[in-house]
Amino acid sequence: MITHVSAKDKVESYVSGVLDGTIVVGKWVLLAIQRYLKDIGRQDTEAFPFHLDEDAAEKACRFFPKVLRHSKGEWAGQSFHLEPWQCFIIWNLFGWKREDGTRRFREAVILVARKNGKTQLGAGIAHKAAVADQEAVSEVYCAATKKEQAMVLFDEAERMVSKAPALAKHAQCRHHRILYPATGSKIMPLDSDKPFDGLNPHAILLDELHAWRDHHKPFYDTMVTASAARRQPMLMIITTEGDTNSKLWINERNYCYGILSDFYQDETVFAMLYAIDEKDQWDDSSVWVKANPNLGVSVKQDYLIEFCNKARHNSEKRNQFLRYHCNRVVSATEWGIDLGAWKNLGAPLSNWHDADCATVGFDLGGWDDLAGVAYCARFEDGIENDAEGRERTSYRYEFKTQAFIYADSKRDISKLPWLDWCHNGLCKREEFVIGAIKKQILADHETYGFEAVAFDQFNAQQLGEELTSAGIKSISFRQNFLMYNEPLHNFLNLLERGKIRHDGNDLLAWCAGNLAIKRDSADRWMPCKKSSKDKIDPLVACLMAFRLAMLSPPKPKGSLFVY
Repeated sequence: MITHVSAKDKVESYVSGVLDGTIVVGKWVLLAIQRYLKDIGRQDTEAFPFHLDEDAAEKACRFFPKVLRHSKGEWAGQSFHLEPWQCFIIWNLFGWKREDGTRRFREAVILVARKNGKTQLGAGIAHKAAVADQEAVSEVYCAATKKEQAMVLFDEAERMVSKAPALAKHAQCRHHRILYPATGSKIMPLDSDKPFDGLNPHAILLDELHAWRDHHKPFYDTMVTASAARRQPMLMIITTEGDTNSKLWINERNYCYGILSDFYQDETVFAMLYAIDEKDQWDDSSVWVKANPNLGVSVKQDYLIEFCNKARHNSEKRNQFLRYHCNRVVSATEWGIDLGAWKNLGAPLSNWHDADCATVGFDLGGWDDLAGVAYCARFEDGIENDAEGRERTSYRYEFKTQAFIYADSKRDISKLPWLDWCHNGLCKREEFVIGAIKKQILADHETYGFEAVAFDQFNAQQLGEELTSAGIKSISFRQNFLMYNEPLHNFLNLLERGKIRHDGNDLLAWCAGNLAIKRDSADRWMPCKKSSKDKIDPLVACLMAFRLAMLSPPKPKGSLFVY
């Protein structure tokens, strides 16, 4: 939003708006504002040897609209005018000084929801640190765990050069470097997969710290300690919220909580944590602005309303909304299937001769417990529009499973419901489960001719090879996030839409109720056997078969098996 109001007036207006409630913020932003006012009142005292250099703060805020331009979206090519909350951040970071004239804050932690311009703000700060921070040969690094993530912020900084004549006049972009020859400064991406010895950074921007895991700790430690030779280094963390596995981020965030609460005394860390409060209802639109200070600017109310409506009825979307748009931490493990919805989809199966694809998956499970074989058939189910409005064939999927249990299993199958499941043939007790599974798959393939079978190469490589030798198309299915993410998301989506059908198998329903889902740092999903309430192997076999069916090309009708 274009404005000619001075940065000081904008900051004072923001502060007064927060205090009188006209600007709605969460608990931690309010505490940050109160900390700012407290510091104003005690500057240049013996206990607080820092002062606010308003001229330096004004120049830093003016750098953004004077030098930088937006690179994409509805503001592409326009000057980068800071929103009030952004102005408050820049005002503090570059305005507070130590007695020797260097910056007070050496670390900044910004938590803000998606689509609030954090990448653009970070890219602007990278350019400010590189060319307008009174630092010779300034090295600025955009750091993340993976190259692709590190490039997100760097690419935005590079696009800014192409859009801003004031930058293009002095900067050169080449080979993932933004160079400023006149000063010897540079901006470049850095990820944990590359060597990182010998760095001498003036500024490091850590992107999406919530994605950093324990094995990234050495890289993280190097980043936070690499600037020892610099006069006024800056470590900047800009992130959305994480899950319960985001330990590095949780430790950093909790430390900021302590600073803002006056539990810790650390005058070198600046923190602005935009999030809804614990007492807030996540689907109350009046609280969304607490996590989205750019609501109505880069974040559209209609988008949040539409997402929220979907999230009310979908656990996957609810967790995404909570985490990415409310900045509320979510569990890394979630229960995946609503048993009520699952049971409502039990019905007599169709004639699978009418299917256009049928596949098989098997999961051997533990060596002394449950294993499962699953059959999946795909049926055309009308026409629907894809995300871009193009028509495509809609499908429904039907499943049937057979469970096996080892004869020497420690599980007491004389008790219900195991007694009934074994008596009804839902679970076959076998001394050699692998041999029994092979026999069944071979017999079914000879009789009915299904398309392909998916197996886990970790514990079923030999069986997979034997099936291949018998003329069955056997496909390795690695038990990882990459293999499971898409089929699991699609399976749950189709389940919600009523496009999954099963034969009412009580044992499979039990497995569905046990299912727990875990996420990785990229928010990819897979079943979690360790966290599930009990066994889920037949359901895992369903997902394996479903992935094959989902990716299979249509086949002529009337050529598939009936089970």
